[in-house]
Amino acid sequence: MKTNRLSSWKTLLFALIALPLSAAKPVDAPRLQVRVETPTVFDIVQESDVTDALLAQMDTAFRRAGFEGRIAEIDRVSDMKADIPLLTVRLTNWERRVSGFVECRFTANLTSMDGSVVNLGAFNGTAMSWGRSDRFTLSRAFEDAAIDAMRTLYKEVKALDTTHADEVATR
Repeated sequence: MKTNRLSSWKTLLFALIALPLSAAKPVDAPRLQVRVETPTVFDIVQESDVTDALLAQMDTAFRRAGFEGRIAEIDRVSDMKADIPLLTVRLTNWERRVSGFVECRFTANLTSMDGSVVNLGAFNGTAMSWGRSDRFTLSRAFEDAAIDAMRTLYKEVKALDTTHADEVATR
């Protein structure tokens, strides 16, 4: 009797584990590749953290604005897939000013599928870190400044329609 109960528990456990694995959707191909270039810093870990934070804010801003599809991060241009547009973001400044404002500034360009490059321009976002400057308030101000700039960037990217970027790259 114990053997039957044990084997039925094993079967149930296996079914509970295997069911989500079999129902998993295949990963969609990315619709946009993004490469973030940061100013040179002495600490490579800090540079990686800044890149990851900026990409997270880009993903949030783009999704809120209506972007559908996956955004893939690439580290080197040699990792770029030729059939997916590449958005290169060059961060120039992301810091808190003495006045209490947090500013995020960067330039961006879009490399289309045929290799032509469209300069999207410079983007700026600001946010106020009100009153107290504990780390959570300050962190939120950095996020808000980046999202503000990314919203403007998304409008430019959307105007180009990245799925047909090779056709409108002559803009």
